[in-house]
Amino acid sequence: MKLQMMEDVHRHEFDELVIVKEGGGFHIINDRVEFIYKGDFFLVSANDIHCYKSTSQLSVINILLHTEKSFNFIRNIDQLIDSIRGCSLSIKKRRMRLYP
Repeated sequence: MKLQMMEDVHRHEFDELVIVKEGGGFHIINDRVEFIYKGDFFLVSANDIHCYKSTSQLSVINILLHTEKSFNFIRNIDQLIDSIRGCSLSIKKRRMRLYP
């Protein structure tokens, strides 16, 4: 299991679905800070600037979504991305509903 290292602020040329497998830490995305931990998932778009800070045993699964490239295994990738965006509430909002 590879643990997520703290990184400098960066962006990607692709969208990225991130699933937190273990641990926790702070995910800073577009100057917004969210605490993330095991079980969380979120989408980082190509337009986002982000990094991880103060991580503790953080291990993530990154699914890279290249919408500009042809990919034969997942059909209708744009619909999948739209669905993920539509279903993904901010982590803070989800927690507020769970723990009012």
